[in-house]
Amino acid sequence: MEHDPNVIAPPAGGITAAWRATIVVVWVGVAIGMASVWSASRQVGLSTWWLGPPTDGRPAVVAIAVFIPAVVVLVAAAVVQRFLWLTAVIAGLIVAVIGSGDIGRVDGLAIVQIALGAAGAATGIAALSGTARRASTRSR
Repeated sequence: MEHDPNVIAPPAGGITAAWRATIVVVWVGVAIGMASVWSASRQVGLSTWWLGPPTDGRPAVVAIAVFIPAVVVLVAAAVVQRFLWLTAVIAGLIVAVIGSGDIGRVDGLAIVQIALGAAGAATGIAALSGTARRASTRSR
């Protein structure tokens, strides 16, 4: 494979543009998935722990807080290259923990939320393969 001088490599610890785009697409999907859980919860009448019952719901801050992990990853993808994969993994774990709060209450919605978190975390782990490493200074 020839070296292309027009291609700029990411800094050490940064991920490639393709993996960054993948993380963005997946985390937009996670945010849409969480919004779908919200909508399904209201339509079916089964409340998640973070929404509460329709007649006496949780404060808006609590309901919106479940979107913070996705927002953090998307902002990190736009601003920070270094350790973006780790941000995605931690955010995915947070989403899965949020979903685990619904186990035993609304199991179907809990499974969806946990799967969304797992998808986000798995993408972060996969993006680790696209992380730039320092060039070796050893001679062979």
